[in-house]
Amino acid sequence: MLQSLILQVNCIIFDTTETLTVGKPVVVNTRLLRNMVLHEFYELVAAIEVNNKHSLAKAIIEYVKKFREDEENPAWPEARDFISITCHGMKAIVRNMEVIVGNMGLILDHITTTQADAEDMLTETEGMAQIVILVSIDGEVAGVLAISDPMKPGAHEVISILKSMDVRNIMVTGDNMGTASSIARQIGIEIVIAKAKPEQKVDKVKELLPFVHEYINFCISETNFPVQDNVLSKVKELSQLRFKLCPRHLKEENFWFFLDN
Repeated sequence: MLQSLILQVNCIIFDTTETLTVGKPVVVNTRLLRNMVLHEFYELVAAIEVNNKHSLAKAIIEYVKKFREDEENPAWPEARDFISITCHGMKAIVRNMEVIVGNMGLILDHITTTQADAEDMLTETEGMAQIVILVSIDGEVAGVLAISDPMKPGAHEVISILKSMDVRNIMVTGDNMGTASSIARQIGIEIVIAKAKPEQKVDKVKELLPFVHEYINFCISETNFPVQDNVLSKVKELSQLRFKLCPRHLKEENFWFFLDN
């Protein structure tokens, strides 16, 4: 059954985190836009992110712990009145201040303008395929974080192999278009669907390719290996097998999906 599927596939849809990227994001840059000490800024951020299970939040907490190297299990300031906005960020009251940690969309929903410095860093970091997290305090943008999740070493090679076999590659991601486009350029993917929430990813694909819905359940069930495995190695292995079985171009539209949700 798998060999039959390999012969039919000519389009693969990838998620980003842990599929094309390593899945271990790290904070690589911080720009303060408010007159305050860096570790005090991060104390406020940590008070919110310690309750967040997202990989980006975990990266932030690991970074903040560097300011508390003398403490094995650091305690963060108390936070109350939490509000979590899925795929956008979180807000809460910390030390009697309203603190919001999230993407540009969330910040703009709560403040009227953003500083030019914040917008400049947003453009700069997106161009380097990094993720931008903004922090506002009492309605004012106080800082910008740049987070990097490195590409897997074999990502560009795998995409090149697939393209040489006339296999189309599509990336579906929750990142904004700037970051997503930079990631895609690095590895050679030309079709990008950005700002897709986890529960929306398959629907986003259907919007782009209305005929794809016939194959979704079939492809997911028949490939039968989890994203936690080394997906790029699996794709390369299966692609090489496909070339041996049938190197000619195929006209049928069938798909492999590697989405983490």
